Amino acid sequence: LKNKSHQELVVMEEAMAGKVKTGGSGVDVEYWSTILQRLRVLKASAKLREIHQEITDVFVSKLERIREIERKKEEELEREKRKRDAELQKWMNAAAGESDGE
Repeated sequence: LKNKSHQELVVMEEAMAGKVKTGGSGVDVEYWSTILQRLRVLKASAKLREIHQEITDVFVSKLERIREIERKKEEELEREKRKRDAELQKWMNAAAGESDGE
């Protein structure tokens, strides 16, 4: 039961509650009532697990978007650095050519 979803447990609870209500011959009402009590706890636990998973998924998604933005910024910074380095090298070569010609 621990690996069941909240919705699966709701369906089970409805079926068990029906057994307890009808209480026909051969149905151990005390047993099924005890199971229903435990099932309520398991439902709450399953719901919390599902909510936790949803929150975790949202957090991971946001984190991935942030990482992608940071990666793009780093790539842009690297392109700008290479461009500046190329311009600097060009100026240095030009300056070296002028000093050789003097």
